[in-house]
Amino acid sequence: MTFFHYSRKNSRAVDEGPVGPPTMGDSEDKVGEEEEETGVLGDESPAEEEEDILIEEEQKDPLEVALQRAEAAEKEVAYRDATIATLRRNAASERSEAMTSGAMRVARRFVGTVENLERALASLPEDTSENVRLGIERVLEKFLQDLEIEGIKRITTTGNTFDPMKHEAVMTVPPTDEAPAGTIVGETEAGWMYGDKVLRAARVAVASDIAA
Repeated sequence: MTFFHYSRKNSRAVDEGPVGPPTMGDSEDKVGEEEEETGVLGDESPAEEEEDILIEEEQKDPLEVALQRAEAAEKEVAYRDATIATLRRNAASERSEAMTSGAMRVARRFVGTVENLERALASLPEDTSENVRLGIERVLEKFLQDLEIEGIKRITTTGNTFDPMKHEAVMTVPPTDEAPAGTIVGETEAGWMYGDKVLRAARVAVASDIAA
C-alpha cells in the first residue's frame, strides 16, 4: 500500500514508498553511511594536528618549558665553546711548531758560527799574537754562554752511556774495565741540542763487541 503526504514548502505530494520494517539492503546502506561519516570525522587535517600540538605545549608547566629551553641553549653554547677551544689549540700548536722550526734553523746557523771560530782558533799559527788568540777565545766563550742561555748546548759524549737518540756511532773499540760496552770513548764531531730537540747528533766512538 502506498501513502502520500503533502509538503508545506511546495504543497505537492511526496511518495514515501511503502511503509514497513527495514529490509537487509536498507541496513547495509545505513551502516555504510555511518562508516563513511566515522572515517571522515577520524581524519584530522595538518592544521588541526598543529593546533593540538600547540595546545599540548600550552598545557605544560611554564617552568619545565623554560628549563628545557635553558638546557638546550647550554648544550649549544658548550658545543660552540668546545669547537672554538679546539680551533685555538690547533692554531697554537701550528704557531708553536712554526716558531720552533724557525728557531732551530737560526740555532743551526749559530752553531756553525761557533764551530768556525773553534776551527779558526785551532788553526792559528804558532807565532800569532797572544792578544789575538785571547780575543778570539773570549768571543767564543761569550758566544757559547749566550747560546746556552737560549737553550742551545753541546751534547755530552766521552765517558757517558751511548744514547741512539743523541749519538751516532761511527766506530767501535773493544770494551775494557774502565769503558764497558756501551760507553762512549771518543768524539769525532760535536752534537748540539736546542732545548729537548736534537739539532745534530754527536758522532762518537763506542766501546762494543759489535763493529759499527
